[in-house]
Amino acid sequence: MSYLFIGILVVVVMAVIASAVTAYRPTVTKRQIGELDFNEIHAQLKSRKEWEDERIAAADAEYRKFLWLLAKYPGEMMVPWSQDMDDFWHQHILNTANYTATCKRLFGKYIHHTPENTTNAATQYTASHKTSERYQREFDKGGATRAAATVVQAIVAVVMDAAVAAVEVDAADTERVFMGIH
Repeated sequence: MSYLFIGILVVVVMAVIASAVTAYRPTVTKRQIGELDFNEIHAQLKSRKEWEDERIAAADAEYRKFLWLLAKYPGEMMVPWSQDMDDFWHQHILNTANYTATCKRLFGKYIHHTPENTTNAATQYTASHKTSERYQREFDKGGATRAAATVVQAIVAVVMDAAVAAVEVDAADTERVFMGIH
């Protein structure tokens, strides 16, 4: 056998092994996401939060878009772009059996919720910016209202972090002045 043939054979075998070792990730379609049954979540939002049907339907639609982005961009941190959609996600998480089954079916693993206050402002800004880019590419063909709102929320988080840091420095200076330390 020639060295070229052996080289090609080695490459093919390595590619097969690499694909077999790769983590399981199911192929998700928008249709599958559209067919998910969230009737229980709807009922809970209606009774517990007193949401109207229109508000529930809008949050549901945005949540399904969120799930699509999570499926299409695995490993990327996606940031909810509206409070209603985030509340819908929280309610889904509270239905642990349904949420766990949905995650396993769509992603092959459980998707954890990381509250924004556990990430630093720069990480939050980057994730918000990527989320808005992904949202625009997938859903917002004409405008960027929701995406812009997400970026604005991230900028506010950065400004708030800076303001808190400034207040902490100012408080330390004030304490030194009161104690007579200059």
